[in-house]
This record gives sequence, structure tokens and C-alpha cells, in this order.
Amino acid sequence: MRKKIEQDLFKKRIEKEISIVKEMISEFDVIKKRVIELNEQARYDPLAASTLNKIIEGYTRGEEARLYNSAIEKVDALANLLNHEKKPETTIKRKNKYRKIV
Repeated sequence: MRKKIEQDLFKKRIEKEISIVKEMISEFDVIKKRVIELNEQARYDPLAASTLNKIIEGYTRGEEARLYNSAIEKVDALANLLNHEKKPETTIKRKNKYRKIV
């Protein structure tokens, strides 16, 4: 019973983290589309070129860089959480079987 509850809590935590990561990715997709549009406009419009340069500078040094790094850290943490392996039950059973009781 307890194991089932722990699994449910783990699934909820994973789903929450996945939704946060998807939200971050969608925000970066919107920014990527905007940068592509500005890149096309920058060929002819100096205002678009300066806006594009500000965005690039923001992603190299500003708040956006911190947000991007935070998103990458969350993705890494989620990947590590999913890859975290528990000891197989057979190993635990074997360990308990051969444990000496004093």
C-alpha cells in the first residue's frame, strides 16, 4: 500500500516537472520564432537589427541567460530523476535473507 502511494506521488512529481519543462520550452520556441522574424527584417530595417542585437545581448549576459540556465538545470534534474534507479527488490531480498541476526 505504501509503495503504491509513493509511486503515485513520484508520478505526480514527474508530471509536474514535465509540465514546467514543456512550458519553458514553449516560451523559448516563441522567442526563437521572433528572433527568426527579426533576422529577416534586420536585412532591411536598422530598428529590427538593433532589437535583435538587444535580444542576443540579453541571452548572453542578461536575465534571459539566467532563465535559460535555470531551464537547462531543470531539464537536467528531471533527466537525473527519471534515470535514478532504486535497488532491485531481488537485491534487497537477498541482502535481508543473508543478514545475520545477532
